[in-house]
Amino acid sequence: MLRFRVAAISDPVHIKGFETLGATVDIVSGGKVVAEADQLVGSHIYLDTVSVGATINIMLASVLAEGKTTIENAAKEPHIVDVANFLNTMGANIKGAGTDVIRVRGVSRLHG
Repeated sequence: MLRFRVAAISDPVHIKGFETLGATVDIVSGGKVVAEADQLVGSHIYLDTVSVGATINIMLASVLAEGKTTIENAAKEPHIVDVANFLNTMGANIKGAGTDVIRVRGVSRLHG
């Protein structure tokens, strides 16, 4: 089971992204978000609002998801490119960072 915690998030675009990948999302005491899944599955995700944090969170989650994830209306800031480049050096397969469409092909593991 995959389980990850995200600090308090007021923007529902994060939650939508995690749920679209197959996670069950709960908001626990203190407003923290807990997302759990036996297996994340790649999907098509359209962000209703451009969000750097949501784009990064969805990229991070989708790297180990089964299959392909497409993030549309993604943030294009340099932070996104930096995170994608970092993950790619660890074995991820992320294309399109810095554009409004990011494609992530899930891998079985990261290294480094």
